[in-house]
Amino acid sequence: MKSSYIVQAIIKQWDKSRLSETDFLERAAMPDCYPVVSPKVVDIGRQRLSLDCHGGDEYRKIACSLFDESLICDRLLLNPNDGSVVYLGTPNQNRPLQRLGKLAEGNWLQCRYNWRYRVHRDGWFYWLYEEVILNVALTEVSKEKIFIDTPPSLVFDDFTLGRQEK
Repeated sequence: MKSSYIVQAIIKQWDKSRLSETDFLERAAMPDCYPVVSPKVVDIGRQRLSLDCHGGDEYRKIACSLFDESLICDRLLLNPNDGSVVYLGTPNQNRPLQRLGKLAEGNWLQCRYNWRYRVHRDGWFYWLYEEVILNVALTEVSKEKIFIDTPPSLVFDDFTLGRQEK
């Protein structure tokens, strides 16, 4: 059986009105992994990916696409042939790609980063801040508790915007 990726995306969002200590503690108390119960299966070319999303809103979707034999999932480049995971950063960052490692059966990694973007809703423009957590596993068999039963083999953080909580 061929291995495929499971990507779990957790998106925590807030605007500038949610910067109090209480708001910060609420976001910090949110889980950074969940059981994978009913992921969306994404077929991209000859590749298959299970995408399990939590949080966010209708304006923020985790985009996945094909690049050569690899998959791009938001800021990650995933190569199912060798299990490698590369962090791409943001489109306008001027820094080299960062190889995070290779995934093997039974282990997974967590990539955490923040971002902000301008939103126009109900006649108002404002900044929406977010922290994105991508949990990634390469496995032959989908396991509901793959991100719960064991800790990640690697945790990578990119908070270049700084923690927007304070």
